[in-house]
Amino acid sequence: MGTEGVIINDREFENHLTDVVCTFLPDIPNVTIKTFTFVGVFRTQAAAQYTHQINTALNTRASNSHKCLLLFCNNTGRRIARAVATLLQISHEKASIWGGVVSDLRICNSKDPGDNRCVQPATCVAITLVGLVDSWSVVIDGCYRTKKAVEERLKSFRNNVSLRKHSMGFMFACRERGKRMFREDNVESSTFKNLFPEVPLVGCFGDGEFGKTTIPNVKEETWYNEISTVFLIITYG
Repeated sequence: MGTEGVIINDREFENHLTDVVCTFLPDIPNVTIKTFTFVGVFRTQAAAQYTHQINTALNTRASNSHKCLLLFCNNTGRRIARAVATLLQISHEKASIWGGVVSDLRICNSKDPGDNRCVQPATCVAITLVGLVDSWSVVIDGCYRTKKAVEERLKSFRNNVSLRKHSMGFMFACRERGKRMFREDNVESSTFKNLFPEVPLVGCFGDGEFGKTTIPNVKEETWYNEISTVFLIITYG
């Protein structure tokens, strides 16, 4: 993904357009991970088919399985990604969501023995995790514009998270936040690490965020957000 900057633990590297941050999803027993790629421009029928594929993956296991969706798009794919989020929101109220809009999006097809090209451009990419894995997500929207407000929001989030043996943290922040909003560096990433010191955190900056808050009694009208930061924790073992 080409982004507006990267995040590693308690450090936010804003506007570092050439920096790269990586995370590797492990092979977790009894957890199914699938990737769905969309290439091209928005068409109603194609969007419906793409959404159906993702929805089928989220429903492949028992109804009590935990579900997590990572959703990314470039500017061309913003419309289809928003349509996907809107349609999935109707039937997956308990799922955790994380992702956003990036400047460049590519997918590696190295597992395809018939394709010599490792990296291909993509308009939208969705990754589903379904099974014996717990996940929580939280949206810190444009109403949270001070360090104290962010801390209170994340404290409420922490009180509803139960970490297991292994955990991973993810942060997707709007490029309008960070130092531009708080007048100091690393506010949101460092606050997260203070509250979850044992959880490694990676992430990036973009221009539009996908996420929902899994705190009880909190319900967003839409999974698509702007001028927000979305955190996700995946934990298992």
